Amino acid sequence: MNSFSSNRIFLPLVAIAGIILAVFMGKWVAGGRLLMPGLVIGAIFGAIFFLTLGRMYWYMIPFALASGLPAIPLGGRTIELGELSVAACTAIFVARVAMKKDHLVLFRASHIPLLLSFAWICLVWALHPTGFLFLGSEMMGGRYYLKIVLAFCAFLVMASQEPTEKDFLRIIYLVFFGVLLKVGYGVLSYFLLGGADAADPASQDIDGGGYTWQQILAAPAVIGTYYLFARYKPSEIFGFQRPFVTAFYLGALILAALSGKRMGLFIVMTVPFLSAFVFREYKHIILGALLGVIGLGVLTVGHGSIFQLPFTAQRALSWLPGEWDPSLKELGSSDLFRKELRTLAIDDIKKHPIIGQGYATSISDVLTGMNMIQYGSGLELEKVAGHAMSKNWHNAWLGYTADFGIPFTVFYIALLGTALFLSVRMARSLPHPSTRQIFCVYAFFSLFAKVLSIHTSGHTALDAFNLWWLYGLVFAVAAQVSKERRQEKMATARVASVAEDNMPPVPAR
Repeated sequence: MNSFSSNRIFLPLVAIAGIILAVFMGKWVAGGRLLMPGLVIGAIFGAIFFLTLGRMYWYMIPFALASGLPAIPLGGRTIELGELSVAACTAIFVARVAMKKDHLVLFRASHIPLLLSFAWICLVWALHPTGFLFLGSEMMGGRYYLKIVLAFCAFLVMASQEPTEKDFLRIIYLVFFGVLLKVGYGVLSYFLLGGADAADPASQDIDGGGYTWQQILAAPAVIGTYYLFARYKPSEIFGFQRPFVTAFYLGALILAALSGKRMGLFIVMTVPFLSAFVFREYKHIILGALLGVIGLGVLTVGHGSIFQLPFTAQRALSWLPGEWDPSLKELGSSDLFRKELRTLAIDDIKKHPIIGQGYATSISDVLTGMNMIQYGSGLELEKVAGHAMSKNWHNAWLGYTADFGIPFTVFYIALLGTALFLSVRMARSLPHPSTRQIFCVYAFFSLFAKVLSIHTSGHTALDAFNLWWLYGLVFAVAAQVSKERRQEKMATARVASVAEDNMPPVPAR
């Protein structure tokens, strides 16, 4: 059938579909149901947008997850932009595989720990089922399984790509731009709404002091530091070869301190040491340690006697000895809700050490939580109850083991170790500063930050949703680099074979 006859059939069908859509949208608007027309219009523009992206459709996964933009209400639940983006990218990937434009790469040796992790989660889900209730709760139950399934889909999409140098440059820019959007949305939400925005936990007042919207400022400080020390070696930054770059890092330190996030500041201070390790500039580890000790010493000694640090900066430094705000002493010394959560997680591990219970919540768990809220002695125990019922244990390894048992934690440690090893090996073998190398160093920083924050945060579903795409892209690059190395060896062997064949015969004596 030629293109003209195809259009004669296709265009009337499009016109009929448009008329039907217009009729239904008119009924929805007349009935006051404005949400449905908005969703339809959004779906149409979304489809056009993804078609415009073409082969770059998978860019939306890291961008959407980095931005954390507002959720969309649907059927009494909220659907996150990241969830929609992963679902859309998965659908496009399946279509492209069917059209043989993309190739599904399910198994590589590096994939084994993640495949085992996902298979184990599915086993626990089958043994302790919990339903979705139309996409499930926003905080617990089947909704978390949905996130893990989407995380696995994102992993497959990213692991099956063959990215170019330009792709990595664009990904880096999109992630940074997404983080800036997240910051802008969090800050505007706080001030325009007159308080914390429930859609963005990073804007909520956690301690009841000055630690409110400022904590979201740690995100650009951390991401900026990742990129800075992935692009430039420590010798270039601390050697003052590029004063602007050095000033940028100092600005990131100040921003992280003003955010009030202790872990954020700690990560920004740790990245230079990780960069020195990756680039084998070991002397800068000693130099950085000396500068860090001097800088922290000046801040702790000078505060209160020479200058006065803002409350949020004092909070970020409250783990150090010093004359901090009196309200921070109790915060830094007790951290009661994390201690209680660890106790509850250990109790769950003792009850179910191998299989765990997944995200199923028993009646006894609910009653325990309600008793803690009703008869507890203040906000700390209420926080414990809420976090425990939503499986937010604030300790990665204890939480993983409490939810899915010891085997899952072993698989996940193997997964994290494999990704860290491959990212460092590729970063050292790729030319500096190629965009692939920058990405590998960035990935190493991101994954190592997870190791640093193990004892303070961690959630099996949220960690998977936010990190599994990164594992997929790291493994894709590792396979790509390995393939290039094999091709180089084969080409070298062919050249040597041809040269040997063309050598003149050695005369006999």
